[in-house]
Amino acid sequence: MSSTIEMVKLDHIDELCPDDLWARSLEMDKVITAQIVASSQPGPSIASCPVCRGAKLELFTIKHGMRIDQCDACGFRFTNPPPTTEQLRLFYNSQAKTIENMIFEATRAVRLPIFERRVELINRHIANGTLLDVGGAIGIFVDALVRAGAKFKVSVVDLNQDAVEKLRTRHPNVEVHHGDVLDHRGMYDVVTLWDTIEHLRDINKVASHLLGLLKPGGYLFISTPNIDGFEHWVGQDRHPQIEPLPHLNYFSSKTLQLLLDRHGFAVLDFLTPNGSFDIAYVNRILSDGDANLGKLGEFLRAKLQAPEVAEDFAKLISKHRLAGNVVMIAQRPVWDA
Repeated sequence: MSSTIEMVKLDHIDELCPDDLWARSLEMDKVITAQIVASSQPGPSIASCPVCRGAKLELFTIKHGMRIDQCDACGFRFTNPPPTTEQLRLFYNSQAKTIENMIFEATRAVRLPIFERRVELINRHIANGTLLDVGGAIGIFVDALVRAGAKFKVSVVDLNQDAVEKLRTRHPNVEVHHGDVLDHRGMYDVVTLWDTIEHLRDINKVASHLLGLLKPGGYLFISTPNIDGFEHWVGQDRHPQIEPLPHLNYFSSKTLQLLLDRHGFAVLDFLTPNGSFDIAYVNRILSDGDANLGKLGEFLRAKLQAPEVAEDFAKLISKHRLAGNVVMIAQRPVWDA
C-alpha cells in the first residue's frame, strides 16, 4: 500500500481548538463523565481484544475512573469495561457535547478545508450516488460537499440532538437521522465516518453493520486518531484524546485494517495526513514539560528502522544543516589583500 495524497497542511492547533473553549470542553467532559460513572453501574468487562481476539490485556491507564486496556498482541487500546448504551446516551446529549458543538461552530471556517480535501479523496474513487455520513455533528462535511458541488444524495446519522437540529436548520434538503447507526437501515454507494469510530461502543457490530449498509462495490471512508503516530507516542496517556467517555477505542493503522479485514472489507489504501498537527502538539507538550521523552526516543528508534523513513529523515536533517558532518567554505576578504 502507498499513500497517494496529503490532505491538508495546517500548522496551528489553536485555530481548530481555541484555548478557552477547549479548556471548558475538557473540564466538562471530566465532570459529566464522573457524574455518569458515579450514578450508574458499568457493563461487563471484555476478556479478549475486540480486534484480534488476543487474550493478554494489559492496563494502559485509568482516567476519570475508567480503565483503558491495551492488547499485548496487536496494540489495540479500548475502554474496559465499555460504557453501557444508557451511559453513552446520557453523555452524547449532555452539556459536554453542546460545548463541543460550540467549538465546531466557532472553527467551522478553518475546519472546512480539511473536509474539502476529503471530498476530493472521495471523488477520486466515485463521483456520484448515495452517501451516508455517520456522526456528522453540525455538518461541516456536508458544507464541504455542497461547496464542491458534489453529486451525492446525502444522509446523516448522529446521536446528539443539538447537532442534528443545527444540521437540519443549515441543510434542510439533507436527510438527517437522530439515533444510533446500528439502528439505521439503507443501501449506500459511500459511507463515511470522520473521527467517529473511536466513539462507538461495539466496533465489531458497527463494522459488520457498515458492510451491510454498502451496496456491492460501495466505498467506506474512515478516519480516527492514530496511536502509532508521532504525537501519541510522545503524549502517551497525557494526550488529550485519551478521554473516556467520549473516546472508547484507540486504533493504529494496523488495528483498523485488522478490524476491517475481519468483517469482509477490502482495504484499498490508507494515509496519515496533517503531520504539522503532530509537530505543533509535540512542541506544545515539550514546552509544558508534559512530553514523555523516553517515548520520543523509542519513536525515533523504531521508525528509523524503516529504510524509507530513514532516507527521508536523512534528507530532512541535511536540509536544515543538522547532520553530523559539516563542510564549510570560506574566503579571505578582498579588503584583507
